[in-house]
Formats: sequence, C-alpha cells, structure tokens
Amino acid sequence: MIVSTSLIRRREDISPAAFKSHWLDPHGPLTAKLPGARKYDQNHVVADAPGTNDAARRLRVDGFPVLAFDSP
Repeated sequence: MIVSTSLIRRREDISPAAFKSHWLDPHGPLTAKLPGARKYDQNHVVADAPGTNDAARRLRVDGFPVLAFDSP
C-alpha cells in the first residue's frame, strides 16, 4: 500500500471556519473518490490544544490529510 501524509495550511485570507467547511465538503468527498483511492482521512488540528509548543504554532498547520492507494 502507498500512503501519503501531508501537512496543510489554509491561506491567510480564509477563516479557520471557512477552511474547515471547504475541506470537509466539497474537497473531502472529491478526494475520497480519486481513482484507486483505498482510504482518505482528514485530521483537523485543534486550535490552542493543550501541550502545543511554540514551534508547532509557528508552522500554522491546519490539518494532516492521509491518502492511501493499493499501488502506484
């Protein structure tokens, strides 16, 4: 299985709520239907989660999508 894990950030001109809404729908269902996609997970970052360090905050990561295929 081929698995891709990415870090994504929203554009600064898009609110966190608008980003999350778009990522969930329409982006999520479209990505899940990619030819050969076996699995698609969206991992949304919780703003100001306890234990988040300064380096993580500076990265401004909004999510971690994981997309898996059976073969290249």
